[in-house]
Amino acid sequence: MKKVLFIIIASLLTSSLLKAEQQRDLSMGPYLSLKAGVNAGNTMDGRKNGIAFTGIPDFGVQFYYPLSIDNDLGIFCDLGLSNYAYNIEGVNVGKDYTLTYRYITIAPRFYFNIFSFGFAYGMPIAADFGEEIDTDILESLAEIRLAAFIPLMSDESGSLNLNIEVGYMFTGFYQDFAKNDPLLPSIPEVPPQVPSSKYNPRAVSLSIGISYLMNFYSYEE
Repeated sequence: MKKVLFIIIASLLTSSLLKAEQQRDLSMGPYLSLKAGVNAGNTMDGRKNGIAFTGIPDFGVQFYYPLSIDNDLGIFCDLGLSNYAYNIEGVNVGKDYTLTYRYITIAPRFYFNIFSFGFAYGMPIAADFGEEIDTDILESLAEIRLAAFIPLMSDESGSLNLNIEVGYMFTGFYQDFAKNDPLLPSIPEVPPQVPSSKYNPRAVSLSIGISYLMNFYSYEE
């Protein structure tokens, strides 16, 4: 199954690169994507990281602005809901928890020949691990994003795209992890280790989804 998925993605990337001369136009439209993540930060003793799916998809509005009439170069910007999740297993207590976080984000990035690189900034609006987490103790989101926007179908009115994106958070989820770790009552520290900011979790994520961008202006007009 992994080989089949790799062949499909490789074929789409190759086809899109061969059509790179077909430049994107000024366009805007909705996007929707499914995401999985894992904690990429240091983990306290007695805890084990695991992959988790966010459940609720990312969604919002995507905007593209072309920067060149000679190359497929431009700026993408997303405005929408971004979700993050990871699993933590308490090795010594026989419990595991899926932690989920939701942010309103804006994500500008440079685009060239189906690939894009940029960042996202977000404000937390909800979080839980089976119990609600107060958003006042959460940090704002700062994340690097690398993506491929692969056109599946396109015509003069717009394009349907497959979006594959990887994200890595600069910031941890909590403003003061040693004080605000929500799992500490259920998965306590293993002495002599004590909670500190170096164990503040941060997510690395992979999302796959689609977008439809409606054209507003074409250089060919």
